[in-house]
Amino acid sequence: MLMKAWFLTKINNIENNPLELKKVKLRSLNDDEVLIKLKEIGICKIDLNLIEGDAVNFGYPSKKPIIPGHEAIGSVEDIGNKVEEFKKGDLVGISMLYSSCGKCKECLSGNESACKELLITGESIDGCYAEYFIGKSNFIFKIPQEISEKAILTVCNLPLVYKSFKLSLRNLEDKIAIYGLNFFSFLIIQICKFFNVDNEMIVLNEKEERKLNNILKEVNIKKISAINKNYYDGLILFRADDNFYKLVKSVKFKGRIINVTLKSLATSPLLEGKEIISPGIPTKSEIFEIQRSGLLNKITFNKIFYDFENIIKALSDLKMNNEIAKLILKIK
Repeated sequence: MLMKAWFLTKINNIENNPLELKKVKLRSLNDDEVLIKLKEIGICKIDLNLIEGDAVNFGYPSKKPIIPGHEAIGSVEDIGNKVEEFKKGDLVGISMLYSSCGKCKECLSGNESACKELLITGESIDGCYAEYFIGKSNFIFKIPQEISEKAILTVCNLPLVYKSFKLSLRNLEDKIAIYGLNFFSFLIIQICKFFNVDNEMIVLNEKEERKLNNILKEVNIKKISAINKNYYDGLILFRADDNFYKLVKSVKFKGRIINVTLKSLATSPLLEGKEIISPGIPTKSEIFEIQRSGLLNKITFNKIFYDFENIIKALSDLKMNNEIAKLILKIK
């Protein structure tokens, strides 16, 4: 069977059309694999980072050409001979976790995203920018019908920002700052509200302030020019820019700075007593936690759909950051 898929053939800015649409033959399934017909493919900032070369220093993509994309929802089309937990027609999700060894200390402790043999969907192995996806059955997530409308959030964006939120806190009485207005920060503001955690969204200018006020009510906003030294217990960064050291100064001694970017943040005497943490890839248990929690019911967001063939437009819109919404490729 043939399928259409988008391949990254060269690292380049999205404006230069670095993706190529091809028809390729689907391989046969191994015993532990699941064939999924994709319905919704999430467009994520991490995809854009990969395509434009921001992940090269981390060794990704580890092959070219590669099919990018690491978050999608679809239905099971076929299963391998030893797969028992899925059947044809099941609604399932695909995350960044393609596979791990399952035997090392990290895997056995539920921290498979730290496995040395970890394969990342769309970065070290072909991903979801395609009509079909073949995945390992123990890394595919069954989607309960009651969360199907919000399912695309559960495989990447929400587990990642929820993990970042938890890492930023030592206790629920902490006050945290959020920097970098995008869909991730939009979600984390709602998480703070759900857990009644004091927070401020730091914006660059009035334009960002207006944009945020248009989509969220009762949000605490502070301009970068007005932040105080030693004020926040934690800081979550969704943007790394020239304001970094000013933001660091706003964090208290022993405060935590969560770096949800692919930028390496240089050490400095300014960081003395303050800890920089990267959240890493959400684990299977963290994804299941999001599916089962009451948090998902309280999250509101808009979806913007694009035809599968309009992927360059979708990624360009994501880069422009004009809409704080979940951008999704829809396969008919």
